[in-house]
Amino acid sequence: MDHISNWKILGTAWKSLGVDKPVPVERLTKAKFQDNFEFLQWFFKFFNANYVDDGEEYDAIAARGGEVGCIFLLFGY
Repeated sequence: MDHISNWKILGTAWKSLGVDKPVPVERLTKAKFQDNFEFLQWFFKFFNANYVDDGEEYDAIAARGGEVGCIFLLFGY
């Protein structure tokens, strides 16, 4: 199951960066609202506490070397 390994990869990456929050993979993959909501609340606070706005708008197409992503192809951009 890819989604389980993806959560574990995220947890490993966070641990290597010093983030002291275990990713509750077993609870999240059960898809229970409360478990996912609590994790989302924590992530929202974590993101807002660590986000640094450099004042520049992100240009996704330029970041991909001019290639449009599949989402653009789906919606005809």
